[in-house]
Amino acid sequence: MLDDGHDTTVDYAGNWTRSFVSPLLNNTRFMNKTLLLITFDENETYTIKNNVWALLLGDIIPPSLRGTTDNTFYTHYSCLATVQNNWGLYNLGRGDVAQNFSNVFQLVANATNYTGNVAVAPADIPYFNFTASGYFDTTDEGPIPAVNETALGAGGKGILPSLKGTNGSAIPPPSSASATGSATASGTSGSATASAAATSKSAAVRQFNYSYAQMVGLLFAVAAFTLGLVV
Repeated sequence: MLDDGHDTTVDYAGNWTRSFVSPLLNNTRFMNKTLLLITFDENETYTIKNNVWALLLGDIIPPSLRGTTDNTFYTHYSCLATVQNNWGLYNLGRGDVAQNFSNVFQLVANATNYTGNVAVAPADIPYFNFTASGYFDTTDEGPIPAVNETALGAGGKGILPSLKGTNGSAIPPPSSASATGSATASGTSGSATASAAATSKSAAVRQFNYSYAQMVGLLFAVAAFTLGLVV
């Protein structure tokens, strides 16, 4: 893509971003209790830990914080945690409830009296510069990990009810479920069964649909907190 800087330059990406964002910032119907996040997904050098630039824009940022830098440790999971905190939403039971990388944006935490943010030492910053295996990745299959059903999220609630129980268990990839044995939450054993793969696939699709539907809504809200941000 041209606009993300991968195949062009930072200047090109910056100019594109300015042309896209400036009309929004000048639109009073859009800039109404709005927070806009501009950031990158990763750094250029995969052998060092991610430390990417991010910019918050919007009319909800207090004048005293404009032009300042926040040194709190955030990750992309912080976007989900911040949305959950602002609207008191359920969590998804994975990275959004991992305490060492799901800090809520401090300006929102201040407004909601949220005290769950933690200080993360440089040595404890997770290494995210890798591509994880995945259920739908045919070249590098991996299970859908189990969700944390007991964690309380930044929204003050537990896990999304539809992700509890069977849909929240670890689900092995189809090839693992159909190779030698019957599918279990952590792997396979015993005699081969075709139904095991079908069961695994069905459970994965159910969980993916639940998670995807929720994440789409949450990530859309991250792009623009336009529906009553408490700040």
